[in-house]
Amino acid sequence: MAHGSHQITTRSSRCCMAASTAAAASRDERVSEPEDRFRYERKFATQSLTPHLAESVVREHPALFRQAYPDRDVCNVYFDDLNLQSLKANLDGIPNRTKTRIRWYGEIRGLANKAQLEFKIKKGLVGTKEIYALAPIDTRSGQIEAAIAEQLRSSDLPEAVALRIRMQEPTLLNSYSRKYFLSADGRFRVTIDSNMRFYPARNPWKRRPAQHVGAIVVELKYARADNDTASAVAQKLLFRLSRSSKYVTGMNLLFGVSDFH
Repeated sequence: MAHGSHQITTRSSRCCMAASTAAAASRDERVSEPEDRFRYERKFATQSLTPHLAESVVREHPALFRQAYPDRDVCNVYFDDLNLQSLKANLDGIPNRTKTRIRWYGEIRGLANKAQLEFKIKKGLVGTKEIYALAPIDTRSGQIEAAIAEQLRSSDLPEAVALRIRMQEPTLLNSYSRKYFLSADGRFRVTIDSNMRFYPARNPWKRRPAQHVGAIVVELKYARADNDTASAVAQKLLFRLSRSSKYVTGMNLLFGVSDFH
């Protein structure tokens, strides 16, 4: 992977100089996350079922899951530092880590009017997000780094947040189809992700996307207060528990994770 490009190298000195400033500032300006914002996310993976059959398993669950929102196509740009520490932390199973991404819904190649910056924070088995609204992003040209730079300049982000994102580089784009379900008592949510496609962040439209053919990721999400009953709910989903990470999957399909470990 040509990750040590001129653009990345010339930015590294600026990133290092900004690192200490960002670390100090982020302690003051970072969005606070109350403890009750943390929730569990259990991931399950299957390649033996179609999306339709996976949906049938969810709908026939005793918790009476029903569709909560219309289906959507989810699009992400993932970020990492020059040493790919986010990727390595995931591969190593580091319990406390943060993943950075820009997310929007709709077309992966187009104008996204409602994009948001997300810092996905994991602490052991629970996680939460810091979310910041962003200006629109236009990915049609394929110049992702330039498009994001323009987007960040046009967004009203706290200084510490802007520094955090500038110390990282876009590494991967992906998109997938998502279905949303909610249990009858409102305590448990399930999402079903399929049709996963992955693109390199550099010149993504110059090659066909890598696809995780037939793969389906099911996520069970619930508050920490409901953890005692979650195991019974999870057992009846009949899927295999997994440490599935779309970021790791995409980097593996495109570049081979052994190159980074």
